[in-house]
Amino acid sequence: MKPKKSNWFHRYLPHKMADFDAIEVHVQVYYAPEEGHIVAFCPSLDLVGSGKTEQEAEASISIVIDEYFRYTTNKKTLYDDLKEHGWTIHKTGSKFYATAPAEADVVERIPEFGEMLASKNYRVEQRPISIPVFA
Repeated sequence: MKPKKSNWFHRYLPHKMADFDAIEVHVQVYYAPEEGHIVAFCPSLDLVGSGKTEQEAEASISIVIDEYFRYTTNKKTLYDDLKEHGWTIHKTGSKFYATAPAEADVVERIPEFGEMLASKNYRVEQRPISIPVFA
């Protein structure tokens, strides 16, 4: 199943800002079974969704990610929060760039994520997201 593009986010390679008001990036979302449910975890944002099925977990994490960006954008705390999660955001000339934290940095910050990776009982997908750009 192809992940739906969120109107807010993505991970790994720093993608250039679109000609509009967002930076396209990819975030990784991991799906793992836990106590009769599927947990969807986005480690670069430290966000979690869940559901009885993987489809419900996908819908849940999409809502959580969208709400995260909506809330932090409205509170004007988005960039500070991303930096707290290990993101790098910078401007070169008129272009903005965003880079998610490296997996090793996330494992250091969230040891449970390292345990999940060691278990190899998960599925991972890259999900496109747009980060709002503020001048």
